[in-house]
Amino acid sequence: MQNKARPWSAPNVGFHLLWVIGSSPQRMSVFRPFCRQGHSSDFQRPERPLSANAAVAMPHHRKAALRPSRHSTIVGTETDERFRVASSESNVHVAPFALSGPMAAYQSRSRHLIFQCGCRHRSPAIEGSNHNLTLLHGIPPVARETVPSLVARLAASKGVTLSQLVLDLGGSAKRLINQDRVLLENLRIWGGLEDAQLEELLSWTGEPIGDVRMRFRREIFVSRALRNPIVRGCPRCLEEDALSAPEDPLTAMAMRGDWQMRDMVICAKHHTLLVPLWTVQHPVARNDLTARLTEILPKILSRDLHGPAASPTPYDLWLQQRLDRGEDTTWLSGQSLYAATTFCRLLGSELLRINGYDAADPQDFQHAAQAAGFDVVRRGVDAIRDALHDLAAEADGFLDEPQKAFGSVWKDMRDFHQDNEAFKPFADVVRSVVLEIWPVAEGAVLLGQEVSQRRLHSVSTAAKALRVTERRLRPLLVEAGIIAPEDPRPDSRAVFDAEVHDKTLRAIASLVTDPQMRRTVGMTEAELRALEQDGVLQPRTRLPGARLRWLEADGQALVDELNALAEADPGTAKWETIQTAQANSKISVGRIIAAIRVRQIRVHAPAGNRSYHGFKVCRSEFGAIG
Repeated sequence: MQNKARPWSAPNVGFHLLWVIGSSPQRMSVFRPFCRQGHSSDFQRPERPLSANAAVAMPHHRKAALRPSRHSTIVGTETDERFRVASSESNVHVAPFALSGPMAAYQSRSRHLIFQCGCRHRSPAIEGSNHNLTLLHGIPPVARETVPSLVARLAASKGVTLSQLVLDLGGSAKRLINQDRVLLENLRIWGGLEDAQLEELLSWTGEPIGDVRMRFRREIFVSRALRNPIVRGCPRCLEEDALSAPEDPLTAMAMRGDWQMRDMVICAKHHTLLVPLWTVQHPVARNDLTARLTEILPKILSRDLHGPAASPTPYDLWLQQRLDRGEDTTWLSGQSLYAATTFCRLLGSELLRINGYDAADPQDFQHAAQAAGFDVVRRGVDAIRDALHDLAAEADGFLDEPQKAFGSVWKDMRDFHQDNEAFKPFADVVRSVVLEIWPVAEGAVLLGQEVSQRRLHSVSTAAKALRVTERRLRPLLVEAGIIAPEDPRPDSRAVFDAEVHDKTLRAIASLVTDPQMRRTVGMTEAELRALEQDGVLQPRTRLPGARLRWLEADGQALVDELNALAEADPGTAKWETIQTAQANSKISVGRIIAAIRVRQIRVHAPAGNRSYHGFKVCRSEFGAIG
């Protein structure tokens, strides 16, 4: 049975492959010659059998359509106009076909062709072919081009869609996006690519290395930094591509890999911001570049998509240099590129915020933020610390915590990057600044790391620890010289060194009232008043109206000291309490205690005495007191 003749264009490459029965044009795009419009020829299938001196090799994925043998090969000669499928399986039936028109003339110029078609088992003829010939004519990749972009250009040069071409390469559009290694190897062989060219394409495409990680230009990124439903690009680059091949613009329009990077916002060549080209949620449809570029081609040529002008900043030049050549002379040379670009953007956006920078265009704001952040971060840790302190100084309110001060820097580092080892150098800097400014409690988790020891206390945190009010505590801290009287900071931000002043805080927590002090030390009201007046016992605070003034340990220390000096045997001397002796001799309690300490007079106490009132002196010895 003879099929209806199919029109074909004349070839413009150095080889061809004839139509095989049982396959549609959509399923046989790989076997179609690359051609220009304007010529036609017909494939016709005569009913007589193919000659035995030719065989056709079909890729393994054609089995469903043509049922070829796994040992099939394609062999064409300069004299044969009819081909047949030579198979070791008897159930393969292929009708013969003949070539007419310009294709027949082109056939006469071709030599003996052997093509390896990805079969699972190769024929001996294929084993010796060494892949010197390829089915697709060469379209060299352009700088920074991605794999889907090159495949789309190859498909456009053949007049088929990207999906049709990858089907003939042994896969699907989804497998192309997922970078199936068999499909990529077929692309390399059939597209005439060198190993280095394929590796370069993959490096600009981004290679998945885990569920949410990708390798991009020898750097590790999270997938969301490279994959987005909003596909951006430079319309001017695409326009130049299109104008270089006006007869078939899609064969020249290349998508550059750096455009897909979230923190790349400018085309350094044309000094314009990248713009959204299309927005598609589904990855397969999003990467069907043949269809997407066809949709926007009129706008590209009419220049409706051109983005606003933007001069390259040092950040843009640094990023392009690091992507292209891996060179970096800044402090960031030792940091992950993903972490570096992210932190520059986050820090820069907060610096612009406190400086009142406002931009209606988010892309323009991001560009300015990257420049501002890079100007700081490239100089290293000290510069970053200074910038963070500047941000914290603008957030000095009562409830202003790190999130208020650092904004997106803190939020992103906390929510998305605290477990990412690449961000550790930046997290360490932010964490150290937070610990220098805010009173973070021991055991708190700060950017993924537990705080081992409290560094700072504020009036508020100290009051909470002591179970007193800030109103009562702050005057005590001022009195102790811990906080300056004129310090304008609110209680939550008035901080001091927790370790240095730990003893003072413990003392404040132990203060007791006058009655409690008298009961603990064992003295009368008059005795306590006399000791205070003479400075033997000092209240820990002299604030007006303070009720909790005394430290019981001070009274206990005085009792212990006098017990160490006391004599247990009273003898025949006349003894009286220190307070009574003071009243009778008119010698102050302070002078009496001082004389006891230098042993000018004796002091007596019964065995096991634990009270101040239990100490007695002999007034007859007071003559020794000078």
